[in-house]
Amino acid sequence: MRLKEVSQRTLAKKAHVTQAFISLMAHGHRGVRPETAWRISSALGVLTRELFTDSLPSARDQDRAGSPIPHERNCICR
Repeated sequence: MRLKEVSQRTLAKKAHVTQAFISLMAHGHRGVRPETAWRISSALGVLTRELFTDSLPSARDQDRAGSPIPHERNCICR
């Protein structure tokens, strides 16, 4: 959410879930069904797998053009 500069409230509205659900999910206190994960990732404009990683991309995780390379430890939701 930080990378996309989207608040929990805005994301919740776009994904048709509650803000409380987004908060619980973002802090790892709630699981997410595949359909809900897809709605959240679509609302953020990212791949679903990007929701379930641990950290933000570093400079070493960029390709020569400067675009982030998908990395298993990138986190869109924290």
